[in-house]
Amino acid sequence: MLNVYVQWIQNSCSPEWCRKHFLHFKKLQKVREIRSQIVEIMKKNRHSITSCRFDHDIVRKVICSAYFTNAAKCKTIGQYVNLRTGVAAFIHPSSCLFELGSIPDYIVYHE
Repeated sequence: MLNVYVQWIQNSCSPEWCRKHFLHFKKLQKVREIRSQIVEIMKKNRHSITSCRFDHDIVRKVICSAYFTNAAKCKTIGQYVNLRTGVAAFIHPSSCLFELGSIPDYIVYHE
C-alpha cells in the first residue's frame, strides 16, 4: 500500500490514475488527509519528521504497536489466537491474506 500511495502522489493525486489502477480515489484522499494530520501532530509536539524510505519493517513495527491488542498467532491453518485474550480469530475471505499461499505466523487485525 505504501508503494501505491507514493505512486499516486507522483501522479499528481490523479483520479484518472486511480481509475486506471482500479483504486478508490476518495480512500487515497483520506490517507493523504490522515498523513497530514499526523505530520501536524508531530510538528506541534516538536518531533522530527524523517522518511523511512523503503524500510517497510519500520512501518510494520508501527502498525503492530498500534494494534498490539489485536495481535494473533497461528494455531492451525486458517485459525489464529489473540495473544492477549486467547480468543480465536479467523482470516476473512475478502482479506488479501486469505489466498496468500503462505500462512503468516503472526497477524494484526482490525475488526
